[in-house]
Amino acid sequence: MTLSFSRYGIGVAGAKYLVDALRTNNKRDSELALKRIKTDIHNCSALITEPKLLTQRVAEIYAQYVRDDATEEATIDQDITKEYARQRDHLEGTVRSLKAKVDKDSDRHKMENIRIMQENVTLIKEINDLRRELKTARVKLQDLQTAMGISRKTAARTTEEIVQALNTHQNNHLVKEKQTELENLIQRQRSEIQRLNEQIANIELGTGRTGTAGGSRSRPSSGQLPPITSALTAH
Repeated sequence: MTLSFSRYGIGVAGAKYLVDALRTNNKRDSELALKRIKTDIHNCSALITEPKLLTQRVAEIYAQYVRDDATEEATIDQDITKEYARQRDHLEGTVRSLKAKVDKDSDRHKMENIRIMQENVTLIKEINDLRRELKTARVKLQDLQTAMGISRKTAARTTEEIVQALNTHQNNHLVKEKQTELENLIQRQRSEIQRLNEQIANIELGTGRTGTAGGSRSRPSSGQLPPITSALTAH
């Protein structure tokens, strides 16, 4: 009853008015029906001397009032059953639709979480690779700086010897070539140190930006320059 009233936009006050009106009409109809039944039963008293006619008339009254009421009640029960079945089907359909929507949203969120986890794993791997590259570059730079420290001592001693040799042998081309080679070697090692410093700076910058962008990264070269002493010994 409440669903029917709300469907037609009837408020509480209007519903109460309709219920009262229905009660009044039902009461009036019941009183009229009861009055007709009393009248029909009273008229049966005129047939008290004729049993067959009296029995027939009572059966007619019973069929008129009792069976009609039973048929009407059965019809009402059928209507109620149909309405209940319709409401049940509607609610079951709504539940199925909501369940399908929830399952779909759950699958979508699950796939999104898997994608985010995979991206995080990839980013962590890239960060670890960059850290290893940075560590390798620092080791190479340290080795090169150590070699340069030894070379500087050797170069100072060798330069002094070359200067002494030049004072006594002005036309010794071999000494001049070794002096030039030594200066070139020192210059190349200084350039290599500068290049490695730049690569380390680029790798540190790339490590800081891995979470936001996958830009190109400079990788340290695997080549190493020979120490000064080896170069001098070769000649």
